[in-house]
Amino acid sequence: MEIITKQYALDKGLKRFFTGDPCYRGHIAERLVSSGKCVTCNSEIGKLYYQKHKQDRKSYYQNHKEDKQLYYQNNKEVILKKQNERRGKTTEI
Repeated sequence: MEIITKQYALDKGLKRFFTGDPCYRGHIAERLVSSGKCVTCNSEIGKLYYQKHKQDRKSYYQNHKEDKQLYYQNNKEVILKKQNERRGKTTEI
């Protein structure tokens, strides 16, 4: 992999750069220009966060399922109108 400095990546508008140096966890991988974080570490942290909060997401959606259905029933015309506008349809409801 080619060595690219952070400044070069900034100048060229790239999202990643590569120094060839290991991160504090030992990965030799690209880094994000925005934060300087290792791409591999960032991915691993995201996966851990996803697994840690998996049950929270399930319980949230189960607890709010009725609220979502009630909202849809009360606002059906508005929702359908917005969907049609996004799809480019001009049909009246």
